Amino acid sequence: MNSNLTLVTSLFDIGRGSLDGFGRPFDHYIECFRRLLQTELPMVIFCDDEVEAIVWEERDKENTVVVHKTLDDIKNFPFYDKTNEIRQQEEWRNRSGWIPDSPQSQLDLYNPLVMSKQFFLHDACIFNFFETKYFLWIDGGISNTIGDPCNYFTFDCAKELTKEMNKMMYVCFPYDGTVEVHGFEKNEFDNWAGESTDRVARGGMFGGSAHAIREMNHIYYQLLNDTLSSGSMGTEESIFTLITYRHPEMCNI
Repeated sequence: MNSNLTLVTSLFDIGRGSLDGFGRPFDHYIECFRRLLQTELPMVIFCDDEVEAIVWEERDKENTVVVHKTLDDIKNFPFYDKTNEIRQQEEWRNRSGWIPDSPQSQLDLYNPLVMSKQFFLHDACIFNFFETKYFLWIDGGISNTIGDPCNYFTFDCAKELTKEMNKMMYVCFPYDGTVEVHGFEKNEFDNWAGESTDRVARGGMFGGSAHAIREMNHIYYQLLNDTLSSGSMGTEESIFTLITYRHPEMCNI
């Protein structure tokens, strides 16, 4: 069957298995990733050679494209230095008790990787390997939270999903944090949003039409640049959330 939706994902071993508390072995992610690879929709996957070998054990080149990236490529993220400067600041690390042990605090590549999702999605949109109108980012380990992805990412479900993807689509959840939002100081976060915030946009699934993604890419880049330059940092979810408040006309929430 033809699909008008391309799934975009990635998987890299950035060392999370070495962490206490927030640690997860890479084998766990591989197991989750294999379940995602069983979905029937076309996929664009950003990964290294090791992960690519897994891809071809589960997928066919007729509906799959691998874009080669390495950890050095992730390190070349334009805001690598700034994210790593902020994550080591005591003021940022002490904002909440969970932060010092978190992957975004301990791993130099965590924020560069998750903050690259929008850019990976945009690249897939530009190349448009399968000539689809819509593109949906899905975390490689999403089955860790939603169960079997094959229950959700099907040709039939794609028809329903794309009804919400004429604009950028973000899935949000209530968030009542009063001190920080994923490490981003709450009062400062509200200032960037232009109002008091009470939700967070998920980073595990988001997307839109090719046109919407192209329009959003420069907005995302500029907002990421401006917030980091001011010394404020959360994760990619913080930037997506700010976008939903600052540009509601461009979003389906």
